[in-house]
Amino acid sequence: MTRFFIIISLLTSFLFSSSLLAEGYWGAKVTQVEVDSPAYKNAYNAGLIFGAEFGTLGANNIVSLEGEITTTVIKGDVLTAEWDMQTFGLYAALRTGKDVYLKAKAGLANWDLTLSTGGTADDTGLSYGFGGGFKLSNGHTLEIEYSVIEGDTGNADISMLGVNYLF
Repeated sequence: MTRFFIIISLLTSFLFSSSLLAEGYWGAKVTQVEVDSPAYKNAYNAGLIFGAEFGTLGANNIVSLEGEITTTVIKGDVLTAEWDMQTFGLYAALRTGKDVYLKAKAGLANWDLTLSTGGTADDTGLSYGFGGGFKLSNGHTLEIEYSVIEGDTGNADISMLGVNYLF
Protein backbone atom coordinates (compact mmCIF):
# COMPACT_ATOMS: atom_id res chain seq x y z
CA MET A 1 0.00 0.00 0.00
CA THR A 2 2.87 2.35 0.72
CA ARG A 3 4.15 1.98 -2.84
CA PHE A 4 0.69 2.81 -4.20
CA PHE A 5 0.47 5.88 -1.93
CA ILE A 6 3.82 7.12 -3.24
CA ILE A 7 2.67 6.64 -6.85
CA ILE A 8 -0.60 8.48 -6.21
CA SER A 9 1.27 11.30 -4.45
CA LEU A 10 3.63 11.71 -7.40
CA LEU A 11 0.78 11.61 -9.90
CA THR A 12 -1.20 14.14 -7.88
CA SER A 13 1.86 16.41 -7.92
CA PHE A 14 1.99 15.91 -11.68
CA LEU A 15 -1.67 16.95 -11.92
CA PHE A 16 -0.89 20.18 -10.07
CA SER A 17 2.02 21.00 -12.38
CA SER A 18 0.06 19.86 -15.46
CA SER A 19 -2.73 22.25 -14.58
CA LEU A 20 -0.39 25.02 -15.73
CA LEU A 21 -0.56 23.49 -19.22
CA ALA A 22 -4.15 22.27 -19.08
CA GLU A 23 -7.28 23.51 -17.35
CA GLY A 24 -6.87 22.28 -13.77
CA TYR A 25 -9.49 21.82 -11.09
CA TRP A 26 -9.79 20.52 -7.56
CA GLY A 27 -12.64 19.75 -5.25
CA ALA A 28 -14.09 18.09 -2.19
CA LYS A 29 -15.82 14.73 -2.13
CA VAL A 30 -18.21 13.10 0.36
CA THR A 31 -19.22 9.50 -0.21
CA GLN A 32 -21.06 6.56 1.28
CA VAL A 33 -18.75 3.52 1.26
CA GLU A 34 -20.16 0.01 1.01
CA VAL A 35 -18.19 -3.23 1.37
CA ASP A 36 -19.56 -6.12 -0.70
CA SER A 37 -20.43 -8.19 2.38
CA PRO A 38 -23.74 -8.22 4.27
CA ALA A 39 -21.93 -8.08 7.65
CA TYR A 40 -20.55 -4.61 6.90
CA LYS A 41 -22.74 -1.55 7.50
CA ASN A 42 -21.86 1.55 5.47
CA ALA A 43 -19.19 4.06 6.42
CA TYR A 44 -18.91 7.65 5.16
CA ASN A 45 -15.74 9.14 3.71
CA ALA A 46 -14.62 12.64 2.75
CA GLY A 47 -11.72 13.59 0.57
CA LEU A 48 -10.14 15.64 -2.18
CA ILE A 49 -10.12 15.44 -5.99
CA PHE A 50 -7.41 16.93 -8.22
CA GLY A 51 -7.74 16.96 -11.98
CA ALA A 52 -6.60 18.42 -15.24
CA GLU A 53 -8.50 18.60 -18.53
CA PHE A 54 -6.25 17.54 -21.39
CA GLY A 55 -8.40 17.72 -24.46
CA THR A 56 -11.64 16.93 -26.17
CA LEU A 57 -12.98 13.84 -27.85
CA GLY A 58 -15.43 14.78 -30.56
CA ALA A 59 -17.28 18.07 -30.35
CA ASN A 60 -17.92 18.51 -26.60
CA ASN A 61 -16.49 15.49 -24.73
CA ILE A 62 -13.79 16.57 -22.27
CA VAL A 63 -10.98 14.16 -21.34
CA SER A 64 -9.39 14.56 -17.88
CA LEU A 65 -6.92 12.87 -15.59
CA GLU A 66 -8.12 12.79 -11.97
CA GLY A 67 -6.59 11.76 -8.67
CA GLU A 68 -8.63 11.34 -5.52
CA ILE A 69 -8.03 10.46 -1.89
CA THR A 70 -10.67 9.80 0.80
CA THR A 71 -10.71 8.84 4.46
CA THR A 72 -13.49 7.81 6.83
CA VAL A 73 -15.29 10.51 8.79
CA ILE A 74 -18.11 8.26 10.11
CA LYS A 75 -17.10 4.66 10.82
CA GLY A 76 -19.12 1.66 9.68
CA ASP A 77 -20.11 -1.31 11.83
CA VAL A 78 -19.22 -4.97 11.31
CA LEU A 79 -20.40 -7.53 13.88
CA THR A 80 -19.01 -6.25 17.22
CA ALA A 81 -16.43 -3.89 15.71
CA GLU A 82 -16.20 -0.66 13.74
CA TRP A 83 -14.33 -0.19 10.47
CA ASP A 84 -12.83 2.67 8.55
CA MET A 85 -11.23 2.95 5.13
CA GLN A 86 -8.84 5.09 3.15
CA THR A 87 -8.98 5.11 -0.66
CA PHE A 88 -6.57 6.41 -3.28
CA GLY A 89 -7.37 6.44 -7.01
CA LEU A 90 -6.15 7.64 -10.37
CA TYR A 91 -8.65 7.87 -13.23
CA ALA A 92 -9.12 8.87 -16.82
CA ALA A 93 -12.46 10.71 -16.92
CA LEU A 94 -14.73 11.65 -19.80
CA ARG A 95 -17.40 14.36 -19.46
CA THR A 96 -19.97 14.96 -22.21
CA GLY A 97 -19.86 18.75 -21.87
CA LYS A 98 -19.09 21.65 -19.51
CA ASP A 99 -22.38 23.08 -18.22
CA VAL A 100 -24.49 19.90 -17.84
CA TYR A 101 -22.92 16.52 -18.51
CA LEU A 102 -22.64 12.81 -17.96
CA LYS A 103 -19.36 11.44 -16.62
CA ALA A 104 -17.59 8.09 -17.00
CA LYS A 105 -14.25 7.24 -15.39
CA ALA A 106 -11.89 4.28 -15.24
CA GLY A 107 -8.55 3.68 -13.59
CA LEU A 108 -6.79 2.07 -10.65
CA ALA A 109 -7.60 2.50 -6.98
CA ASN A 110 -6.41 1.20 -3.65
CA TRP A 111 -8.39 0.74 -0.45
CA ASP A 112 -7.09 0.10 3.05
CA LEU A 113 -9.64 -1.12 5.62
CA THR A 114 -8.94 -1.17 9.37
CA LEU A 115 -11.09 -2.82 12.05
CA SER A 116 -11.30 -1.38 15.57
CA THR A 117 -10.32 -4.85 16.82
CA GLY A 118 -6.97 -4.57 15.03
CA GLY A 119 -7.58 -6.43 11.77
CA THR A 120 -6.68 -4.89 8.43
CA ALA A 121 -7.20 -5.61 4.73
CA ASP A 122 -6.16 -3.77 1.60
CA ASP A 123 -6.31 -4.24 -2.14
CA THR A 124 -5.54 -2.45 -5.39
CA GLY A 125 -7.72 -3.02 -8.41
CA LEU A 126 -9.54 -1.77 -11.43
CA SER A 127 -11.93 1.03 -10.58
CA TYR A 128 -14.67 2.56 -12.67
CA GLY A 129 -17.61 4.88 -12.20
CA PHE A 130 -20.32 6.95 -13.80
CA GLY A 131 -22.42 9.95 -12.89
CA GLY A 132 -23.36 13.42 -13.93
CA GLY A 133 -22.79 17.03 -13.08
CA PHE A 134 -23.74 20.61 -13.73
CA LYS A 135 -22.21 24.06 -13.45
CA LEU A 136 -23.56 26.19 -10.59
CA SER A 137 -24.28 29.91 -10.87
CA ASN A 138 -21.02 30.70 -9.00
CA GLY A 139 -18.98 28.89 -11.69
CA HIS A 140 -18.24 25.85 -9.50
CA THR A 141 -19.46 22.36 -10.42
CA LEU A 142 -21.59 19.82 -8.55
CA GLU A 143 -21.29 16.12 -9.47
CA ILE A 144 -22.99 12.95 -8.31
CA GLU A 145 -21.18 9.70 -9.08
CA TYR A 146 -21.15 6.00 -8.34
CA SER A 147 -17.77 4.20 -8.29
CA VAL A 148 -16.63 0.62 -7.82
CA ILE A 149 -13.18 -0.63 -6.80
CA GLU A 150 -12.92 -4.29 -7.78
CA GLY A 151 -11.29 -6.62 -5.29
CA ASP A 152 -9.13 -9.54 -6.34
CA THR A 153 -9.94 -13.14 -5.38
CA GLY A 154 -10.67 -13.25 -1.68
CA ASN A 155 -11.21 -9.51 -1.28
CA ALA A 156 -14.53 -7.70 -1.46
CA ASP A 157 -15.53 -5.11 -4.01
CA ILE A 158 -15.99 -1.60 -2.66
CA SER A 159 -18.72 0.70 -3.98
CA MET A 160 -19.02 4.41 -3.32
CA LEU A 161 -21.93 6.76 -3.94
CA GLY A 162 -20.76 10.33 -3.63
CA VAL A 163 -21.15 14.02 -4.24
CA ASN A 164 -18.24 16.09 -5.62
CA TYR A 165 -17.95 19.88 -5.41
CA LEU A 166 -15.36 21.13 -7.92
CA PHE A 167 -13.66 24.53 -8.06
